[in-house]
Amino acid sequence: MPIRIVYASQVCPYVGRQEMHAIVSLADESNRRDGITGVVAFDEFQVIQVLEGPRDVVEALYDRILKDDRDEGILTLQKHEIETARFPDWTMIERPIADVLMLINDLI
Repeated sequence: MPIRIVYASQVCPYVGRQEMHAIVSLADESNRRDGITGVVAFDEFQVIQVLEGPRDVVEALYDRILKDDRDEGILTLQKHEIETARFPDWTMIERPIADVLMLINDLI
């Protein structure tokens, strides 16, 4: 059964917008390959991300995120099984933080 993980974190001070855009671009490619969908938002200080897909693949990705030194203070907001993906056409899309917060509110 697929799962959804929603998390928030703080971006390390040395990670700039250009690097974040590069991360999103790489995530789009690898998520497409791995069957993961989701959405991410970031500003200079915070990241909020929703990941959906096969349990083993999403959990493996989240484990890598937890070990990545570009994120600090990672807080898991949701982690549960889902019937269907909320973002089936978005392998990884960047949206404004306010939009993602409203999307997360709809998921609860």
